[in-house]
Amino acid sequence: MFTPQQLLSFVAVCETASFTRAAERVHLSQSTVSQQVRRLEEMVGKALLQRTSHQVALTEEGEKLLGYARRIIALNGEAHDVLSDKWRDGIVRIGMPEDFAAPTASLLAGFSRQHPQLRLDVMSGMYVDLHRAWQREELDLMLIKQPGGDRPLAARPEPLLWLDSAEHPCFDQTPLSLVVFPQQGLYREEMCQTLDALQQALAAALVQFCQLQWQ
Repeated sequence: MFTPQQLLSFVAVCETASFTRAAERVHLSQSTVSQQVRRLEEMVGKALLQRTSHQVALTEEGEKLLGYARRIIALNGEAHDVLSDKWRDGIVRIGMPEDFAAPTASLLAGFSRQHPQLRLDVMSGMYVDLHRAWQREELDLMLIKQPGGDRPLAARPEPLLWLDSAEHPCFDQTPLSLVVFPQQGLYREEMCQTLDALQQALAAALVQFCQLQWQ
């Protein structure tokens, strides 16, 4: 039977893509985390991770277990909170970006109806500001967008897309420079990283082309 600690270590490795960072997250030694993951693989009889000297990737079986592991961990935490009456009375402080307000409005309203003894305090702002508030323990829950593998407590993959109508007036205007986006903003960082990756790929392709031409 899987133990909660084994599943916590496995999820940490999956979300950080690193045994070292996973060990820091769960406050165990790297060797202990490795042993726990190997024990899981022994119990299922299949490899859960593909390990190389530079990265850790999930196998097909690992993807399946990750979904179950997250659900088991969440249920374990929920059971603890319910039985310990953690949320019997008081305030729940939630932080989220402004663009989360509309999608979560009905969810928060339903929560308030189910738990009238609780008061919801919602803080909205930039990712950097919310993360700092979380580190200062000023938030109980935080809903944010952040790059994958950045140690989220819970995650739902969401592709980053920029969509608009071809009829929008902005298409006839001068493109906005990346410098106008907020410093340390998620979208700015993602775009800069993508451009850097494209430039590296282009440079490598040019080098290969020049080598072929020289030959």
